[in-house]
Amino acid sequence: MHIRERMTPVLLPFTRLASPPPAADVLDVLAADHDEIAVLFTAIEELARDASRAADARSLVATLVSAVSLHDRAEERVVYTACADYPVTDLREHARAGRRDHDALGKAVGALESLAPGLDGSFEAALRTARTVFDRHREEEEDELFTTMELAFGPDERLAMGRAVVMEKERLRAESVPIRRASIR
Repeated sequence: MHIRERMTPVLLPFTRLASPPPAADVLDVLAADHDEIAVLFTAIEELARDASRAADARSLVATLVSAVSLHDRAEERVVYTACADYPVTDLREHARAGRRDHDALGKAVGALESLAPGLDGSFEAALRTARTVFDRHREEEEDELFTTMELAFGPDERLAMGRAVVMEKERLRAESVPIRRASIR
């Protein structure tokens, strides 16, 4: 079965929107998400160092949690589904590992919501843990998964997946999907 035939069920829900977003390679879309999340982590780290900016840090945590959730859900729905269905063991394993990473990152980032920067250092420790989980996921994904996807999927497939990821994120935003996952796999 050709890759386009396997991807059609994955991409079908995204073909029904009136105005699709501009085409972007899925690898660029995911890398841009990673960049956005990294910037949020850095901003929170800087704000958390200043006690007078604790409220700003907590406000950005909500933005971080939302950005991580949107990225995770869209990537899992589009990219990991396509990889899991592809007859290359490396892609299937990357999809499984990515889902595990997303679960760990979701828990680590979610832990920040109940904490505040302060004297006991628990927020800062949780922030370091979340940043470490994110950095590891980003490095593994961009170094390993991206390379494998470049070999497995042609430019047209990657453009279609990029458009589908963007559209899935838009759909999730429009539905006001709760930030936390309903269940952890």
